[in-house]
Amino acid sequence: MFKKNSSCFVIAEAGLNHGGNFDTALKMIESAKQSGASAVKFQLFNSKDRFPGDDKTISLVSKCELSIDAFYKLKEFSDEIDIEFFATPFDIPSIDTLHQMGVNYLKIASCDISNIELLKAANSSGIKTIVSTGTASADEVKLAFSIFDRPHNVALLHCVSSYPLDPRYANLRAITNLKSLFPNTAIGYSDHSLGLQLALYARVLGAQIIEKHFTLDRSQKGIDYELSIEPHELKTLCAELISIDESLGDGAIICSEVEMPEREYRKLHREK
Repeated sequence: MFKKNSSCFVIAEAGLNHGGNFDTALKMIESAKQSGASAVKFQLFNSKDRFPGDDKTISLVSKCELSIDAFYKLKEFSDEIDIEFFATPFDIPSIDTLHQMGVNYLKIASCDISNIELLKAANSSGIKTIVSTGTASADEVKLAFSIFDRPHNVALLHCVSSYPLDPRYANLRAITNLKSLFPNTAIGYSDHSLGLQLALYARVLGAQIIEKHFTLDRSQKGIDYELSIEPHELKTLCAELISIDESLGDGAIICSEVEMPEREYRKLHREK
């Protein structure tokens, strides 16, 4: 799904930060592309089906819903500017819609890691699926993973479901643990903390995917604005991730090109 030595796959999690405004969603896609993100991700659901009987939540979330027609137009625009477009589906009809739309990825949210029927539908779709592991035990992650009959089609994101996340509870070593438990699977990190620091640490620990909540303007009021990064921060994150990759190198123990003058000095010094 993601090659081990490939560049980091950065997901700008637009989520509901468009506030239900189509033009804002378009601007978010364009901004994510300009900032260097690999993909932009939204959420697809029907609020009445997702929160049955919870009128308060429905009233809050329904304002952020985009129509299916809007999703098709956003996908078309993303294709035009060459950035991956996909979404988190919260029900099986939404998976079917995304399949018909031709997205290359699905994202299963942490709250659905034990939603067996949704996981089975994601597997049946044949679409590459990224699963967040927030709130889950190791056994629950293993069970979710076992549902997919094409393991190479699955990626797992370490996640701590706290918003915003206090860095003391990030438990980034879980990335290393997941890499050990699932050696042939892409492992990443879905970051709900403020700032960029934890996402950068995660890359050093081997995260191949970094997901970060994204907004055009954090001063706006909404569901995820507080823990979201703005375009200039996303640009910095993407640049810093590239810098980390350059610094990490390939791990080979050799005399590098930049060391050759010192090697020649060593040789001459020995001959004296």
